Amino acid sequence: MHLKYTTVLFILASSLFITSCLTGNEPDDIPSRYFVDFRLEDAHSAQITGEDTLEILGVAFLQGQISLQSTTSDSAVLFSGIGVYDYQFPAAELQRLLAGNLNAGTYESMVYVIEKAEAGDNQVPGEFVDGQGEDQRYSMIITGQYNHSDFEFKSTEPYSFEFGLGSPIDIPENNTSLTLGVNFDIHRVFLNADSSAILDPSDPNNAEQINSNIGTSIELLPFN
Repeated sequence: MHLKYTTVLFILASSLFITSCLTGNEPDDIPSRYFVDFRLEDAHSAQITGEDTLEILGVAFLQGQISLQSTTSDSAVLFSGIGVYDYQFPAAELQRLLAGNLNAGTYESMVYVIEKAEAGDNQVPGEFVDGQGEDQRYSMIITGQYNHSDFEFKSTEPYSFEFGLGSPIDIPENNTSLTLGVNFDIHRVFLNADSSAILDPSDPNNAEQINSNIGTSIELLPFN
């Protein structure tokens, strides 16, 4: 999927919840709204396992499409370009990603995509492209310190998620808001398979495991 580039600031969130604000007594109807938040979980905390210490200082990735899948009508595309999420310590863990009007419908899942830089796309920031090869174009860059030495990990994998909303959610045309929260448990990314040790982000032998961990560390938490 090739998407045009749009600069957007992104922010991280930990849960999905529905806030219904039906106000039938008010004279004017307000179009239903959506909000998408993003959270880097415990990004400010150093991770310590045995004798190893890891601290996150920055996370940047290429945000792709965000959409809601409907059982009754066309999907609602909330964001359709490529934008850059860029977190630098000590920014707040939780930030608002998107907000807008939401069409009436019955929604059952949310699609959330992190894109890999395309060869020849000069609108993508230069740090996401080192060359034309598959291993020279990136989707996510994480910086920090491992055992007090600086590291920069660049993921070569794109990521696509479809998060179920539990049960279908009916959204009327007016007077309802839907808030969706995406949580990135950043410290799970650098743990080995049994979570007993921290992986050295600078060791190329750990890249496959770290890339895989990214794919299991981003979640849309069920709402109550």
